[in-house]
Amino acid sequence: MGFIADTVSADLAERMFSKASLVELATKAEAEQDLLKGKIHFLVAANPLPRFLALQYPEKVDVPLTDPLLSFKEGMAINKGDSDFLNFLDSWVTARKADAWIPTTRNYWLRSLEWQEQVK
Repeated sequence: MGFIADTVSADLAERMFSKASLVELATKAEAEQDLLKGKIHFLVAANPLPRFLALQYPEKVDVPLTDPLLSFKEGMAINKGDSDFLNFLDSWVTARKADAWIPTTRNYWLRSLEWQEQVK
């Protein structure tokens, strides 16, 4: 079982799979190659890496879990007392949820590979 060094996934793999034969990999590229070559049987990594690997190599890679092993939320910090900016951010998020921009954009960038041709 592989994981990329110095990541949240490394800590998670060591906690959840302590009895497995663990392989620490230095980079994302090394992890990808070891998985594709069969040097490791599975990879614990943060999304979207597993999803992208499964999309790129559907004959070799599967993401068997519908829910992630670990879920967390990230946030933003703004200067205290900046109520105008806070109201702007709150309004923007509310509007983008209402018009489905946030879920549509998330699906496009994190659940497909359609965008890759545009960034090459």
